[in-house]
Amino acid sequence: MLGSAFVRVPLSIPDDVICTHRIDLILICLPEFLSALPMSDAYYADSMGQEFDLQSGEFEDLNLDGKKYIDAVAALTLLKCSPTNVSVPGYEDDIESDDTIFDLLVSSGSVKSIEDIKRAGDVKIGSVDKDGIVLGTLHITGVVLTNNYTLTVKDAGTVIAEGKLDSKIEGAQASIFILLSGHDHKYQASLGEVEVISDGNIGNVEVSDNDLGDSEVKLIADSFKSHYTTEVTEALWEEFHVCLHSALGEIDISEFIKK
Repeated sequence: MLGSAFVRVPLSIPDDVICTHRIDLILICLPEFLSALPMSDAYYADSMGQEFDLQSGEFEDLNLDGKKYIDAVAALTLLKCSPTNVSVPGYEDDIESDDTIFDLLVSSGSVKSIEDIKRAGDVKIGSVDKDGIVLGTLHITGVVLTNNYTLTVKDAGTVIAEGKLDSKIEGAQASIFILLSGHDHKYQASLGEVEVISDGNIGNVEVSDNDLGDSEVKLIADSFKSHYTTEVTEALWEEFHVCLHSALGEIDISEFIKK
């Protein structure tokens, strides 16, 4: 599983996205500590190492139904991302079976769909300076990947198998920071930052070719799982960010504020 270090992902973010600091980056880090703290003690650390105290005030007293709001955001983000067609990089690897070395070439693939996006846990509401902050976590399951592969005897150059690799990413999670501006029940929401809690992992890998033995199938599947790297996850999270930003632009947050 990935996600043990800070990773900066270069992005082209629309001009109307409000970020807390660096607008050319999505900060990917580990914010699990937020869920364990009450709002008065919770802090958000940005990519420059600064901290923002999430304080109570007008926004915390909004009577915003945070859970229903994040549920709606999750549902519309899923709709925006399904279907999708995100390209993910391929790779080349040497694998060995029964003293024979094979060259495994996996072509660039694509994410075909995301099966589900759900809210995970509670939602926190507070403020930083004059902006309101809504903190929520989304759980992403069933990210369907499809790649093509070719297996060649390395010394002889003989192709012994080629076909498709179908796999799913499970257990990905991200915290989302939504910024609120306005007053007197007239508020606008915009995406601040996305922080990845977990990049998830690849579960079962289906290797198409009835002529391959079980050992070769396992080697191919194990190789594919081991190459689930930041290059792949960066492409996935960038697409998720685009879908999330689009969803926030269409949801009227005032519908979730109790008058």
